[in-house]
Amino acid sequence: MALCYLKQCRPERFMLIISLLCWLDYCAAWALPFSSRNLESTQEEVDQWLNSPTKVTHRVLNDKKSTTEPTNLEIVDRVLILTPLKDASLHLPHHFSLLANLTYPHHLIDLGFIIGDTTDDTQAVLDAELDKLSQHPTSPAFRNCTIVHKSLGDVRSQEVESRHGFQAQVNRRKKLAIVRNALLKEALTNEHEWVYWRDVDVAESPAGILEDFIAHRKDVVVPSKWVDD
Repeated sequence: MALCYLKQCRPERFMLIISLLCWLDYCAAWALPFSSRNLESTQEEVDQWLNSPTKVTHRVLNDKKSTTEPTNLEIVDRVLILTPLKDASLHLPHHFSLLANLTYPHHLIDLGFIIGDTTDDTQAVLDAELDKLSQHPTSPAFRNCTIVHKSLGDVRSQEVESRHGFQAQVNRRKKLAIVRNALLKEALTNEHEWVYWRDVDVAESPAGILEDFIAHRKDVVVPSKWVDD
């Protein structure tokens, strides 16, 4: 589980912060024991990942100019929630259930997803969940959704060992940086004050997590996390 929250002054600053975080993550991978036998990717491979085709779809979930949603008059900041997806069909229903429970005004929230190297029906499940959100009779819909498709040729298993083993980390972190920057580039607008990165497999989180984050008024906020045995 990895969550972070960022405040925007302008898009260029966001890209700088994300690049810095990815660079620090990349350096951490090199700090692994030498026995990990990480294989450095060639510049040709990196260029291929960067230049892989990108398909972008924008979807309006709530096109009303105004909303009847009860709102604290002090809450005006637009929030962008971003989530990378890969073979995520099993996690998406619970992910959307947690999003629907957020107490932050939904009409001030935009969603963004990037789908890559997926072998299951992630796209179909995502479309179905977005349909349910926009048609929900009692819960006002989120405003807009951006869906980005970008495959980097990484078809390894999503098992924990495959994703988090030492041998996988250097190239995995590079690909994560490319994927996250691609999503941010396509989904972020000048209207967004905050970006909330949320993994699709988060099991539980407070309904008021956005309000808690924003209350700190810091550029970057990362919550504590734990796994119960």
